[in-house]
Amino acid sequence: MFPTTIPLCTIIILALYISSVDAQNSSYPLGTVHGLEGSDLNVYDVAGDENTTTTNKVAVIVLYDIRGFNVTNTRLFCERLAYEYKIRVLMPDFFRNQPTAAATWPRVEQDLLTVNTYLSQNYSKLAVIGFCWGGLRVMKACGNGNNNSWTMTPYFTGISIHGSGLNVQDAEVLQAPMLFIRAGNDPPLDNITAVLDQKPFGSECEYKVYENMRHGFVSAGANYSDPANVAAIDDVHLRVRTYLSKILTDDGNSTTYPLGTVHGLEGSDLNVYDVAGDENRETINKVAVIVLYDIRGFNVTNTRLFCERLAYEYKIRVLMPDFFR
Repeated sequence: MFPTTIPLCTIIILALYISSVDAQNSSYPLGTVHGLEGSDLNVYDVAGDENTTTTNKVAVIVLYDIRGFNVTNTRLFCERLAYEYKIRVLMPDFFRNQPTAAATWPRVEQDLLTVNTYLSQNYSKLAVIGFCWGGLRVMKACGNGNNNSWTMTPYFTGISIHGSGLNVQDAEVLQAPMLFIRAGNDPPLDNITAVLDQKPFGSECEYKVYENMRHGFVSAGANYSDPANVAAIDDVHLRVRTYLSKILTDDGNSTTYPLGTVHGLEGSDLNVYDVAGDENRETINKVAVIVLYDIRGFNVTNTRLFCERLAYEYKIRVLMPDFFR
């Protein structure tokens, strides 16, 4: 528990309104489609910040679901991830407008190598995130049992979001910690969890089930007119961003805004989201900000991101109380 008083002289109260995310949200940077030199592979390329290549050495490769390259919701995920995490995000077109079966693992592996080579000019840390079809390929990419081109995975982590076909065989040769996100009607991962628990990095793997969601709820199957689906997507983005930061921090490479903590206040049932912009904030800056969220409440990624960015850029203490409880 934390004390109810903050030893700061000036408190500014902000009330902000952040509108719901929808598939037409214009606040996120739009990506561009371009080819990669020496290859017939196209990518959807999103830079979260104009200084991304100089301030952040992390890039994420997104492997789409069975619906392919030209899906608005999947591109929106890339745009939002790039914007909120201030990183470079690339989504390759593995299918090339051909039947899905043509995207064999050896070809996907070669495409990933092509993207790795392209990104390695500016980025030293690569992660992979996959949906449905892509979720299984993320497992393969983070291991060594199926790969002809590397014995150690080039990725520091992988994230599977409602992945299809996940199996124990790929879990057994996994070489990097992963976050597994699934819908309520996706198969359970108990067997995979049992295998990964025995790995040296087993404690770094995480699992989340959205029981009230159906397969595909974050990518092609996302329904932005359903408040429950939007809330789940918000939580997925927060969870993905938090997980990436955790793995990078454990590796000594934290590169993003400071994540806050949720804690209670002594003598009260009130929780707050608490972000410190600088470890010396109480001695060098006598300003604190209290943020009052919008009607969507306490667990909204964009609102928390506002708090984190404000704390980081202004080097102040920011608290957002959970008035709705």
